[in-house]
Amino acid sequence: MKPRGSEKADEVLRFLNDSFDMDKKIGRGLSREEDSVRRQVLMEYPALGRSPRVKEIAEALDMEEKKVKALLKSLDSKDVLYLDPTGEIRGAYPFKEQSDYEVLLKDAGKVYAMCAVDALGIPYMLDKDAAITSKCTYCGREIRIKVENKEVTRHNGDIVVWAGKTCCSFKAATSVCHTLNFFCSREHAEKWRNEEKQEGWALTLPEALYVGKKLFGDALK
Repeated sequence: MKPRGSEKADEVLRFLNDSFDMDKKIGRGLSREEDSVRRQVLMEYPALGRSPRVKEIAEALDMEEKKVKALLKSLDSKDVLYLDPTGEIRGAYPFKEQSDYEVLLKDAGKVYAMCAVDALGIPYMLDKDAAITSKCTYCGREIRIKVENKEVTRHNGDIVVWAGKTCCSFKAATSVCHTLNFFCSREHAEKWRNEEKQEGWALTLPEALYVGKKLFGDALK
């Protein structure tokens, strides 16, 4: 199963880009130093299985911790990543410390994604095969997706990804990411949408792969 674009998938991409400046999240428009920190964070996540600490970033980039803290604060203000009250990283698109979106990378470690679309984008960003495990947001049924050679080779059920039109805060992580969810069927996505009074799009798995690839495929290039 290959990524497949569609008018609906392109509408989702336009909404996300217009609402949350997704280009900045993959480095466009950042200063050289900001982008070097962003890239280091993303490369360290799979190696460590967590976000790198300020001290680790400073040592890797041969940079003073004070400078790293200032750059992280700037990236947080631009919603490229987000920090906890101590100034350490809680998440960096598409990664999160803990979530319902587990991504086991071949020849690397286990990471967690911000949302369903981010989980599908990680194999393209890192150019690695991956096994994604999550659950249906409506019924809790386990979702399993295997991505090999940039294609879905295995999955269980008629998986749908809901992409909501939620824009309740500046940060994507605290707004739209909560409505980018996996469902085990279109029926369950529709039931959840009606109960939660959500607006948005129900994407097929190939369409959601396309969105994930478009958002994060070039994040480290």
